[in-house]
Amino acid sequence: MIILVRHGQTFDNVKHVFQNKYSELTANGTKDAVVSGEELLKYDIFDIISSPYHRTLQTAHIIKKQYNWNKAIKVWDRLKERNVGCYEQLPISEVIKKIDFYDESFHPENGENIKNFNCRVDNIWNEIVEYAEKKDIFKHNKALVIVTHGLVIHRILQHFFKCKIGRFDIKNGSLSIIKKNESDELYIDIKTK
Repeated sequence: MIILVRHGQTFDNVKHVFQNKYSELTANGTKDAVVSGEELLKYDIFDIISSPYHRTLQTAHIIKKQYNWNKAIKVWDRLKERNVGCYEQLPISEVIKKIDFYDESFHPENGENIKNFNCRVDNIWNEIVEYAEKKDIFKHNKALVIVTHGLVIHRILQHFFKCKIGRFDIKNGSLSIIKKNESDELYIDIKTK
């Protein structure tokens, strides 16, 4: 199975601003990661792969410690959140009143437009599935844990699994568990939080 984990709550989540890669977990964010880690104790983890951003690495390390994991956390750069460029640290509610961040023609200065973001996430999802299959994750009922961001998980669940979810419905610390059925098709088994 593949388990998508959203990082714990950050100070920037609390402030409702566009985050940069250095955003850190709050005390509640640490609790989110601990709860995620406790939930993951039910599974036989094969690998933990994380976005390179600080908040995801913090979450992954908390999970690793709880699980008493002795292998290194793998870091995949393309699991990072959408780069909002010059809008980092600005209030989300104020910015989205003026700009449609999800319009394919909008390209934030020094950032990533939604079309490029979606393409990057689609490609990394295909690589994750390929990696899981190559390592026989599904066949041996192992868990491949992916620690990443809300928009990344949203794109995967909405695009590949046709889930009807809003952009902000992926809660901090949530787990989305993806398995294969008898027909060798991927499906969402559980979404927590």
